[in-house]
Amino acid sequence: MFRQLEARIEEEDIRSGWTDDDGAVDVDAFLKYSLGVQNRRKARMGRALENHLEAIFDTWKLRYASQVKTETGTTDFIFPGKAQYFDETFPAGLLTMLAAKSSCKERWSQVLSEANRIEYKHLVTLEPGITVAVTDRMQQARLQLVVPGHIQGSYTPKQREWLMLVQDFVDLVAERQQSR
Repeated sequence: MFRQLEARIEEEDIRSGWTDDDGAVDVDAFLKYSLGVQNRRKARMGRALENHLEAIFDTWKLRYASQVKTETGTTDFIFPGKAQYFDETFPAGLLTMLAAKSSCKERWSQVLSEANRIEYKHLVTLEPGITVAVTDRMQQARLQLVVPGHIQGSYTPKQREWLMLVQDFVDLVAERQQSR
């Protein structure tokens, strides 16, 4: 449905083409337009992922804050919340952070600088089949990858031993929240 709506919105611009005043093809204008469409699509996809995660967290009655500004940037989710994160007396071992990226690519390392109080970070993604070399680097950097079950089949058996399901992540957070 989204793609049909997007096609309808973009149809006039696409049909008009990209030419300059002399009728020559304007490749730069086309590339700028295309990049704008792609960036809007990625932003909507990322926000949709965050909305789905919030629905899961709300269903499981987890305490969390979203889009929390920490020392070096904004973290998608902090459990149990912003106040606990900035309360130096709150045990760091009971804090959890989750970054959400529909596709990681090389951007996964950005997560490492977020939420300095939290040693082991979590990243949920919808990206299938991330390479073994990259997941090995994630492990070494203390970044736990969280991947929905239906996507985990695109990873090697060895990688799947390490991957965390969304339900496993929810269980971890619930256990930590019961501790306090």
